[in-house]
Amino acid sequence: MRVVSLFTGAGGLDLGLKQAGHEVILQCEHDPGAQQVLRHNFPGILLVNDVCGLESLPKGTDLLAAGFPCIDISRAGLRKGFQGQSSGLVQHVFRLLENAVDHHHPVPWVLLENVEALLDRAPNGGVPFVKYITDSLEALGYQSWAHRVIGSAGFGVPNRRTRVFILASLHGDARDVLLAQGQQPCVGSCCPDGFHDQNALPCYECYQEKIKWKTAKEASFALDLGNARSAPGVDVVPTFTTSNDRMCLLLSSGRMGMLRIEDAERLQGFPVGFTKKCYPIHPPGLNSHKQRPVKDSEVDIWESKRFALLGNAVTVQVGRWVGERLAAPYSQKYVPSDRDMPVIAEFKNQHQKANIKASTLYDGLIGEFEPMDGGLLVRGKKPSVSAGFMKDIEVGDGGSEKQSTMPVEASNQTMRKEFYGRKEMQSDAWPRAAWYIQGMGRFGVEEMSESPVKFPYTPLGPFISEVGKLPGRDVINTYIMRLREQGWNVEGVIHKATKCGVSLEKEVSSVVRLEGAPDDPEQVSSLVWTQCPVSKMPWPAEMLDPLNMPPSRSLPSQAVEKLTRKQKQLWLPREFWDTEDAIGGDLAFGALESQSKNPSGGNDDEDRRKVLVIFFGDNCYKWVLPEDVVDFADHLPQKEAEARKLHQAGLMKRPTLFFRALDEANTWLTVKKRKRTRGAKYVSAVSARAAQLAAAENKKPRCGNCEACLNRHSGGLQRRCLTVRAHAAAMGGHAGAQLSVYRERAIGARVHVYWPLDQQWYTGTLTDYDRIRLRHTVTYDDGDREMIPLWSPCQLIRVLNKPKEWQAKAVEIDIEAEKAKALQKAKNMQKKEMETAEEPPLTQLEMDREANIRRNKEILESLMGEPTTKNKSDSSSADVEKPFPSEEKSRQEEDNESPSVEKGSSPGGGDSGNLSEQTTRVGLKRRRGSDESDDDVTDGNGRPKLDPESQKAD
Repeated sequence: MRVVSLFTGAGGLDLGLKQAGHEVILQCEHDPGAQQVLRHNFPGILLVNDVCGLESLPKGTDLLAAGFPCIDISRAGLRKGFQGQSSGLVQHVFRLLENAVDHHHPVPWVLLENVEALLDRAPNGGVPFVKYITDSLEALGYQSWAHRVIGSAGFGVPNRRTRVFILASLHGDARDVLLAQGQQPCVGSCCPDGFHDQNALPCYECYQEKIKWKTAKEASFALDLGNARSAPGVDVVPTFTTSNDRMCLLLSSGRMGMLRIEDAERLQGFPVGFTKKCYPIHPPGLNSHKQRPVKDSEVDIWESKRFALLGNAVTVQVGRWVGERLAAPYSQKYVPSDRDMPVIAEFKNQHQKANIKASTLYDGLIGEFEPMDGGLLVRGKKPSVSAGFMKDIEVGDGGSEKQSTMPVEASNQTMRKEFYGRKEMQSDAWPRAAWYIQGMGRFGVEEMSESPVKFPYTPLGPFISEVGKLPGRDVINTYIMRLREQGWNVEGVIHKATKCGVSLEKEVSSVVRLEGAPDDPEQVSSLVWTQCPVSKMPWPAEMLDPLNMPPSRSLPSQAVEKLTRKQKQLWLPREFWDTEDAIGGDLAFGALESQSKNPSGGNDDEDRRKVLVIFFGDNCYKWVLPEDVVDFADHLPQKEAEARKLHQAGLMKRPTLFFRALDEANTWLTVKKRKRTRGAKYVSAVSARAAQLAAAENKKPRCGNCEACLNRHSGGLQRRCLTVRAHAAAMGGHAGAQLSVYRERAIGARVHVYWPLDQQWYTGTLTDYDRIRLRHTVTYDDGDREMIPLWSPCQLIRVLNKPKEWQAKAVEIDIEAEKAKALQKAKNMQKKEMETAEEPPLTQLEMDREANIRRNKEILESLMGEPTTKNKSDSSSADVEKPFPSEEKSRQEEDNESPSVEKGSSPGGGDSGNLSEQTTRVGLKRRRGSDESDDDVTDGNGRPKLDPESQKAD
């Protein structure tokens, strides 16, 4: 095929398509560094600078490939979607396709690539971003499209990178290319001798089972020090980003260091040195072909540019597989099954309605597509979970206990209505694999494997032998605390880092609980077995009795909100329903009346008291009667044996989730039993339990009152809620976060605060709290004060006194604060009185000084030949010596008896009143130390300059 590549980047997809035998005829990339890489590795191919300036596609284009920007779609961004300036550039893809249709040379195939977040819902519950893509493709006349999430690790490289690939076709079946191969996960067929053989090379999916049996010493870890949202990679590197230079490796050989750029290129499938030409940037001109060497001071910048290109690139092996499938698009046929279900109505195209009666394309093939069981078409019920409560929903599935059957000999039309007209998918999320055929509608595919091919997998340890420079210890400390806040179990990472020689602080290497606070075993509630409505089998769970809650535990807000007011008053303590009654007016009276009519509780389950059970594995919850649960420890051997028999017989639903739930329940049981003995197993169990509690806190709704929730106009809704972060970090074992949870009640706590720049701990006291920014004021013993978020992962805090001692210390702080406030108020009042007091009169010295200044100005004016403002009777001579103000004042008192002088005027007719007022203001400025100066009338010492005549007179 002749390929046009838009948003080419480093050319990973292009290189894969080229290896598969396709011809790239045009590339479009705006980044100057990427352009230099493309010119060097793809010589002779037309390279366009800007997609906005590309008017049309070349004639004869068979495939348009575009990995459009993900900045506005990524979960780490602002999530503006296609309204953003970067991701919105995808509209030019559809503009070019529409232009090709208008000029009667439409493009037969379209391939788009982006991050998994493309399938997420838009902020505030909007439709997923991918719906804009599918709607646009259907509007352009493409009769089929399919998309699938594909992982790079499935192709044999230790790179945990997953991306969404969308393929559309005008005439072919896009499902045959993307979905026909490798639909089901591998269960060991990749290794003839089984994946338990140590010498075998299993695929990545089988290797995941093998990792469970590895110890931290045998495995290698990859830590993305700048991204704690994803778990550390075990024998695989986390998803590459534009900041891959922050990837730290802890190899099985015991070596530790940062990921090298050469290994990063290999992990993405590029030849070593493929991105060398990205820096330095050469301006266009005669010498643009000359390569300036990279200076030693530019090595870090050079490698950062290369890492950024690799973070945006498509893994070459994935691009090659897509190219090979496009080279033979009809070699394999996709056959729908009972895993294909119509998407919910919200995800359907409103302009495209499936017409079952009109479509005859698959009339003769429906019988082959339908799953058979003993010659019968099986229908029944499939349970699902909705908002934490279990319901049975009618779907076409063969695994229900209650089944109805119909003969296979039924007409094709009936079977078609049964298959294409059955219930929609129950999840409100866009499926990870989906397809569309014109006339049939949109369908989602459940449980589609991310590895379409099963290549032998090479673990991270054997793949990489050399590492880069060592990261700082403070960076590792902060990263581990961020992992705890996100709800990841970091026990393996800590053990591996210790083996590699990293010295971690005690607050980082272990789960910290405040002294005097309820210990972990006391927080564990009753562990029980109860019937799971989804799997229809006993399931391990934690039981919370609202009337007998463990210390510092609370009921999930979602579980309480789903109850009616009557149920709250019957099942929960009074503090849960008093407020509701106050809001509801006479509702309390109605509830009490109901209780009085049926004091024994009645036979109806609605009127009987229930307890809350939280199922391990997926944290779903349900209100059940107390007699519907049995003790977990007492029935563990029996229930586990029954579950393993079902699993071996292939009758267990969700086996992976069940055994994960069983491991979690055993962890909690270990914590609960070891109240006195604190061995290694107990520490491991506490770490696992802290991760589970932190993960549960992260799922809680936003508080709506913190800085991140209130800051709506600057993208604050994209920031994580500070209250949720603080509570999650507290559950994860962060001492400072546990102080933050106490809010104002933590005032008075004595703490040690670690300053990374000084590499030293400083002692202080919490003296104030900001409830909006969730920050406490720390007053250090040396007098310094600062406001810090104690819950932040970069803050290492040690609490020195017990919570019961905080209140007494807080009272002392309040008394001292009141004294300081009263003292400050007195100072302010004194200052205000001084400002409002009348200005004092000028002293005799100041009056003499002002008179000299005035006389010198008059002499200066006469010498310059400028006329004075005096009357003729007063200007006979400029050299006449004037008396001092004291003599002049005595003369004026004598002359006041004469009525010839008017009020407010000088004897000579001048405005002496204004002059006196101006003189007074100037004198006060000088005396009060004004910044203004009169350098022309004073000497260097600030004394007034006198003319020679006045000096003689003095």
